[in-house]
Amino acid sequence: MNRTAIIIINYFSDKDVSDLVNQFLICEQSEQLSIFIVNNGSSNLRFESSNVQILNADQNLGYFGAAQFALRYIKSKNLTFKYIIISNPDLSFGDTKFFSKLFGKEFPTNTGMVAPQIISGLNQQNCNPFMELRPNKYRIQFYKFIFSNYLSCLIYQALGILKRKLLPGAPYSPKSEMHSIYAAHGAFMIFTEKYFSVGGNFMHDSFLYYEEIFVAEFCKKHELSIQYFSGLQVFHRERGSSGFFHSKKTADFMKESSRICAEKYFS
Repeated sequence: MNRTAIIIINYFSDKDVSDLVNQFLICEQSEQLSIFIVNNGSSNLRFESSNVQILNADQNLGYFGAAQFALRYIKSKNLTFKYIIISNPDLSFGDTKFFSKLFGKEFPTNTGMVAPQIISGLNQQNCNPFMELRPNKYRIQFYKFIFSNYLSCLIYQALGILKRKLLPGAPYSPKSEMHSIYAAHGAFMIFTEKYFSVGGNFMHDSFLYYEEIFVAEFCKKHELSIQYFSGLQVFHRERGSSGFFHSKKTADFMKESSRICAEKYFS
């Protein structure tokens, strides 16, 4: 069986969620899918399909907080899945055979996570691998410094967006169709049974941001691999619920997350 759970985090993005769910439901082998929508804000979503369940959180739990909320529900119902996917709502699929390709691929036995191509709507570049290799502590400490101040955070973000639009760089050339990487982009994360068999969860220390590092370090600690597989592809419009520039509130989340990451994993 290839039963797969998809956890979609919804924060005032009903239209994006509805469009994404409808795309999932027309994919090959959609009967294998159980879709869990976690509402971090108010929502008027309704679905007729028995494959879709809506879970209403009492508060905004953040990205991985909402995913953990769904994971607890899944465990409370004694449901088991070969894969559990966490997804942003602002994604689209151009390939109805996506899940057939996933189910038909053999991954190394120590695979904790699978990373597909994630094509950015900003510059049409592939966002995966998020990080091919583990960064050194000076890079992470630099991020901690940049995000410690709201003004420097905005300047860094503006320069990054400008660079991506004007100087997109060469397309990513993978070593092979499938290979091990350090960290995968958080917009669409495919977790395997192996990840959960060694105690994996989504109990990230931060409300928002740096989920990629949290997962990468967990996999590193437990000798699990993250496999980049170019045979899978999704499209990401980006920042559907947070805007192009961080508000002071979201910048504070970035500040706290970068501090925790630097101190916990790269001190």
